Amino acid sequence: MTVSSLLFFLVFFFLVVFLNGQCLDDQKKLLLELKSSSSPLSLMSWNATHDCCEWAGVKCDDSGHVIVLDLFKDDICGRISDSSTLFNLTYLSQRLHHNGQIEDSPIANNSTLLFLDLSSIRIEGHVPNFFFQFRSMIILELSTNFFSAVFELDRIPSLANLSEIILSNNNLSVDTSTASPTSYGYPRIYTFQMSSCNLYDFPDLRNLSLSELDLSNNYIGGDIPSWIWEMELVSLNLSLNLLTDFQKPYHISYSINTIDLHSNRLRCELPLLSEAFEFGYAYLFLANSSLTGAIPTSICIRSRRLLDLSFNNLTGSIP
Repeated sequence: MTVSSLLFFLVFFFLVVFLNGQCLDDQKKLLLELKSSSSPLSLMSWNATHDCCEWAGVKCDDSGHVIVLDLFKDDICGRISDSSTLFNLTYLSQRLHHNGQIEDSPIANNSTLLFLDLSSIRIEGHVPNFFFQFRSMIILELSTNFFSAVFELDRIPSLANLSEIILSNNNLSVDTSTASPTSYGYPRIYTFQMSSCNLYDFPDLRNLSLSELDLSNNYIGGDIPSWIWEMELVSLNLSLNLLTDFQKPYHISYSINTIDLHSNRLRCELPLLSEAFEFGYAYLFLANSSLTGAIPTSICIRSRRLLDLSFNNLTGSIP
């Protein structure tokens, strides 16, 4: 090996081993500010003299920008006093976990946060406004917390790249009055979950190209709107509500695989619904819905994997 080749190899080795993924000073500063403001014992290992890309719960890209911050295992309970420190890691592009209460703070306009997963970690208070300033966000998951106060659906369209929003199992009071079909003029959201969110009305989502819609365990009454069946859903869960009928006319899409309407107040004869459900929907749940009449043979098709008609007022024989 020539001297020039050896020098090239040594320089390349140095760049790969010692510089690749080395934490940048501004990234380290933000993380140390986070540590100082929240003071969890589990972050005591974050040492300013060490490469922050090697710290527990931190991952960096090849340039030294923090892209993953997993604080879920670090048990950060209570209030983070300066949320802007946490969310101004502008290259953060994978899942971020936090356990505590988050205050509203302005964020950097160039944040590239793609996934925000704060599910099942006991966060209280209102859903911060600055969550809806992450213009690049694809997935927003805030389920199974103690978020409260009024949540206005017209905040969602500001996230033009959003494909999944999951707000289920919170103490929210959802305001659907400000939402209109024109408010949801982008076609990107495919998963919309607001189970157990104190909903009393259907949010108008007719302009979305949804694949999965879950509005179960709320207080929604009246008819199931016909526009729901026009969205080419794959999965629909409206169970545990106060629904009484189907808005007519309705034509259920062939694309749907799972329909869950159990524990409602449909109170109609099952034969009247048989035409709607005679196609190959694999999973059909109609239990505890006050259905009456005989079970039509058209509802029992070979491609169906699960059919639940229990706890109704059906008569006659089983086909």
